[in-house]
Amino acid sequence: YASPAFGQAAATGGPYPIPHLKKTSFTLWLGTYLASLILLGIAAATFIASAPGLPDYTEENRQMAQAETEQEIREAQEAINRKTEEFSKDISEGNPAGLGAGMVTLFLGWAISFFAMIYAYIILYRAWCILQPGGARTTPVLAVVFCFIPLFNIYWFFNVYAGWATDWNRIRSSYPNLQSAPQASSGLFIASLICMITIILMPIGIILFMICKKQMCDTINYCSANQTAAY
Repeated sequence: YASPAFGQAAATGGPYPIPHLKKTSFTLWLGTYLASLILLGIAAATFIASAPGLPDYTEENRQMAQAETEQEIREAQEAINRKTEEFSKDISEGNPAGLGAGMVTLFLGWAISFFAMIYAYIILYRAWCILQPGGARTTPVLAVVFCFIPLFNIYWFFNVYAGWATDWNRIRSSYPNLQSAPQASSGLFIASLICMITIILMPIGIILFMICKKQMCDTINYCSANQTAAY
């Protein structure tokens, strides 16, 4: 089967020419994403625990406030200076073991986070491959590449995620061999993206986005198991 040109849908009435593509693992993406968050959180906690506590000048300030003679003022100022020097020394010496553990954990967290990001874009690429015979609004390559354009990508995320759900549901309802395929919720995609760009609602947005990613993976895996055409 020769897939139609970009933007042209396969004729309805017959079976949808499901492209050939590999399965994806939602568990792998979710596991690496959560692992990276945990490791980065541990790294931050390690750095905080390894840092010296801020000096408490309460007593010195009280002495300074109650000082009546020049000698008492000098003594109070010297006490403040000594505590400041001790704090500076603690910072310079640091906690090598704690800092080392923090750096290792931070590196692992960023490495796993990078893998999770790459795999998320692999899922996005394959999701758009599914739509090509149905007259997709963009290509798999552009769907991924435009996500890296600053500012424009805010709009583009809505286009390639909520837009994907809309296009997939349209295609699914137009071909008899896709009636048992999973549906996608464009409203859920939109809600997740809106929450994620609203800082206070970001945790809710992340949870909703996980559900959306599951819908993508389920659709890809269904099509992978029922593929009918090479693309």
